[in-house]
Amino acid sequence: MRTNSPSHRVTARGIQGVALLSALLGALLTAPLARAGVQQKSLDHAAPGPVGIAVGPDGVVHVSWQSRDGHQLHYTRIERGKKVDQAVDSAVGWCGFQSSIALDSAGLPHIAYYADRGTDQVLAYAHFDGVAWHTEDLGPGGGGPAIAIDANDEPHIVHAIERMVGVSTWVSPLEYVHRDDSGWQHERPAGIAADPRVPLSLVLDPEGHVHVAMQSFPDYLPVYATDASGDWVATTLGDNNTIVGSLVLDSLGHPHVALALASAGTIRHSHFDGSQWLTDDLFGPSDLPPGTSNMPQSAALVLDAHDRPAVLFKTQIYVERFAEWFDFLAYAYHDGVEWRGLLVSHRASDDWVRLGTDANGASYGAYGRRRGSDSAVVTQLRVPLPDLTGDWASLATSQRGAVSRVDAVLDVRNEGTGNSRSAPIALYLSSDAVLDPGDTPLAVHKGTGAVATGRTKSIRISFTRPGSVAGFYLIAVLDPKGRLDDLDRPNNTIVGLLGD
Repeated sequence: MRTNSPSHRVTARGIQGVALLSALLGALLTAPLARAGVQQKSLDHAAPGPVGIAVGPDGVVHVSWQSRDGHQLHYTRIERGKKVDQAVDSAVGWCGFQSSIALDSAGLPHIAYYADRGTDQVLAYAHFDGVAWHTEDLGPGGGGPAIAIDANDEPHIVHAIERMVGVSTWVSPLEYVHRDDSGWQHERPAGIAADPRVPLSLVLDPEGHVHVAMQSFPDYLPVYATDASGDWVATTLGDNNTIVGSLVLDSLGHPHVALALASAGTIRHSHFDGSQWLTDDLFGPSDLPPGTSNMPQSAALVLDAHDRPAVLFKTQIYVERFAEWFDFLAYAYHDGVEWRGLLVSHRASDDWVRLGTDANGASYGAYGRRRGSDSAVVTQLRVPLPDLTGDWASLATSQRGAVSRVDAVLDVRNEGTGNSRSAPIALYLSSDAVLDPGDTPLAVHKGTGAVATGRTKSIRISFTRPGSVAGFYLIAVLDPKGRLDDLDRPNNTIVGLLGD
């Protein structure tokens, strides 16, 4: 693997610049942590363990989860802050363990999950037709199911079948199950086995090829597997003690995965560029102060419309001063220039996270807060971030003697999903349309003011310069020092050509 340059690491104003460090160095157990605009809501008391989450393009959140007593699969729909809960299936033994949920073209949920019927441990499938839930048992189960829905609204599922061979040997082959016109089809790719304790991740590309991220068995290596070539091919993505998070495909169909390297104390984003796998280490030991160490436990990944990654991750941090481990949940995103981070919670005591995104680019996540040994509180979060950009609405120039005057109007828009605080505006004169160190900074001090999501503010700018400015470019940079969160940093630079 090739590791990208250190410039991609979360910087001092990223994860290590938020309340994480102040909490570690100050009143760790008493001070409330700043959430930097992250919206959180407790959903239900559930059994400890991963839930499923899917987000529709309309921002409706769908969650599948296992009841507190372990015997029921539940479904929760969250729309405009209101939730509707439904019991989907029940079993004599466990039901709903490690569930995965996906939506069809009508926005209806489909769930893959593990159920213990008393005599058989099965892979189960449930779907909602708009009126009622329907369930099916698909055969022997084990754990880690993941589901995706194809262009024909047919379900595809991958999971691990845990079974014993002989007296003491366990095997856990990967099984790919999908439905077509003739019914359910089962396929077990030769030589590929998955750890049933770690949830798998599944994505279908536009051609219907299968892409899977998983923990291998019995060597517990992070693996990416696909049948895109016509045959199943598996690629190892790291060393032992690396947990594979979610898998997504970018606009070119290339895979991206989030990895939690427990032994190295590192959260990593890995992606294939068409010829090789590249990595960004976005959080690690160097981001922590002296006297601390950390052990990442899970990570989940989404991509925005520009193929930029965002990662929700859980890590445990050991503080020598207290001789104790503490749980932290953080959200990191790439703004087109660098990785930035937000601290979400210091109560994420379960070792799993989930993440999805809507059509507008807002991220929705889920995590668990442990309540005793047999219960957890499923918490849903939303990360709305601003995206400031703009256009020159007018650029008027006039000249009196040897002095030129510029009167301009800059329209600043917030195209993000979160409100923006006021950002300073830096102005430059340039001989070309590209901002570079040779351009002339202008002593004009302006700010955007607070800009609500979806709103535009018009900023009037006037200044004089000796000589003619005709043919020069006026460049505005919003938040030039990058002190505010912004989804798309490159579009903060706005260029206009000055006339006669």
